[in-house]
Amino acid sequence: MAHSRQPDAQRQTRDELVYGKLNQLSALQLASVAILALLLAAVGIFLSGRVRALAARVEDLERQVAALHARPATAAPPSNADGAEAPPAAGDRAAPTDMNEAAPKAPAAQRLAAAMTTPAERRDARWRRALQSMLDELAGDAGAAAHMTDEQTHAAVQAGLGAQRFDDAFRWLRILIDRGSATVAEALAVARAGLEAERWKPALEAARWAATREPPTGGTLLLIAELQHRSGDPAGREATLADLLRHADVRAVLDAADGAAGLAHSGILARARMTLALDQRRIDDAVGLRSSVDANDPGAEPVLRRLGRSLLESRRPREALALFGDLARRNPASPENLDGVGVALLDLMLHDEAVAALEQAVTLEGADANVWFHLGAARAARADLEGALGAFQQSTALDERFAQGHFALAVILARLSRWEDCEKSLERALALDPSLAEVAAGIPALQRVLVGGGEPDSRSREPQNGGNNAPEP
Repeated sequence: MAHSRQPDAQRQTRDELVYGKLNQLSALQLASVAILALLLAAVGIFLSGRVRALAARVEDLERQVAALHARPATAAPPSNADGAEAPPAAGDRAAPTDMNEAAPKAPAAQRLAAAMTTPAERRDARWRRALQSMLDELAGDAGAAAHMTDEQTHAAVQAGLGAQRFDDAFRWLRILIDRGSATVAEALAVARAGLEAERWKPALEAARWAATREPPTGGTLLLIAELQHRSGDPAGREATLADLLRHADVRAVLDAADGAAGLAHSGILARARMTLALDQRRIDDAVGLRSSVDANDPGAEPVLRRLGRSLLESRRPREALALFGDLARRNPASPENLDGVGVALLDLMLHDEAVAALEQAVTLEGADANVWFHLGAARAARADLEGALGAFQQSTALDERFAQGHFALAVILARLSRWEDCEKSLERALALDPSLAEVAAGIPALQRVLVGGGEPDSRSREPQNGGNNAPEP
């Protein structure tokens, strides 16, 4: 028993010695132990990061190896003087999956197509530099197109547009057109880029091609007209705009054209603006547009004559006389221009001058019932009743359904006391236009004829206003 208790006493003595030593450690020693533990932890974290980086690199190398295995087998690549593998040729490089990936280079067309799939938020300055480099590479390869797919060629068009390289974009568009693979949308995009780049003719070619593939919109026709103007084809521009105005809302076309600088000098748009103003009876606006309408343009003459007639209807004969006079000087063979001059002079009470102008007008080819009617009115204003009778008879002969001509003829016949003929002419006029009955009721010479009372009394046959009461032109 004494022997068994002796080891227990020895263990107790050792434990007491250990605890005593621990209690003797100073605070400085404890701090040193803590610092050492922290250093060991930092080393562990650093080594862990290095391990992760090495793992990522290994994974990257595995992807490259897989890409190399995926391509067709080729001869072993040459080695450099150090025994290292020389860089493969551009055509043998695997396609990168990212613009910034350090992978072997694929052909430029393949890399370009991949680059154009890069999300917009990742298209930074480095991406744009790489895009320019690939476009340069393609531009220097005359045979590149033969090996490019349609998808790659579409990407080349978009890359050219994105890099503001119109000639490159147009080149690849032409290839797609020849293949029958181009789209209307990209052709119009190229045409608009050409307008911005001042490359009018190739841009016009692209826009015209788009217009042949599907019915062109108003915007497409305006783009074509703008490019025709820029490329020195005003006749083509006007033809395009004329076609547009025939099939589109005039106001919408004019609103859209306001933003096209090249259409500011379009005569047809100026005429369209004047026509719209006249339709809306905005005479002053139409007059203000006169300076923008080329009077030498044959297409401008009809709308300018309409403006002149609107001025006459608005009791502005002096302005109408100036306008018609200018038109008559430019085109003296037009009976309508001289007719306008004559009517304006008649409104100004210049009867002799009016008769002279209208007598010249009726000698011109194309003089119609209206011109003869106005000559009759001018002669009647000058108290030349027989001359007026002949002009009104010619007017109704040219247009048997011209109600005002028959009515004016009835007035002159009444003043010449030819009652039977007067009654026939009046009946014909009222049959064509019953509203003239109210006018006839206010003319004493026609009152008895109108109610069937026979010849009016002598007082109603007296000329009014000294014989100058001519029928209204």
